Amino acid sequence: FALGFRNVLSDVVWLQAVQVAGKRNLVRSDYDRLYRLLDAVANYDSRFLVPYLLGGLALGESPDHAREALRTLDRGWRNHPRDWRLPFYMGYTCYFILGNPLEGGRLMQEASRLPGSPPYLPRLSARMLVEAKAPETALSFLQEMIAKETDPERRDVLIRRALEVAV
Repeated sequence: FALGFRNVLSDVVWLQAVQVAGKRNLVRSDYDRLYRLLDAVANYDSRFLVPYLLGGLALGESPDHAREALRTLDRGWRNHPRDWRLPFYMGYTCYFILGNPLEGGRLMQEASRLPGSPPYLPRLSARMLVEAKAPETALSFLQEMIAKETDPERRDVLIRRALEVAV
């Protein structure tokens, strides 16, 4: 149907999605429409990163659409496996919106292993895992990060956090 104009169609649908996401107060039907539009953008151009990020953040604002946010971010992560922001936002949604610290911590672990991720992610992941009553997982992860860390200051911070988890 696109007749070789997949990127053009993706851009047209993307502009519609931006208009929906830019509304001041979104209602359920707006979130539903936004999800369908973002899904269409990804169908036309799966390498277009920004719609996955916008979709994850905007849909994640609605507890009723958190699952759609996770599906959008997961689809983006499959197409952009080296972008740490996608599993990070998934972890955020799991932890803060769905109240699942175990899954949130696991996803933050994944994000922290990717290039360019901020140095605070291992500590944040460990904190979520401890809250989820999985301190062994947090400690194992921190030990893995300590062994790989080359920056002495960051290594010291991770060691301190591992000691806190152990206590």
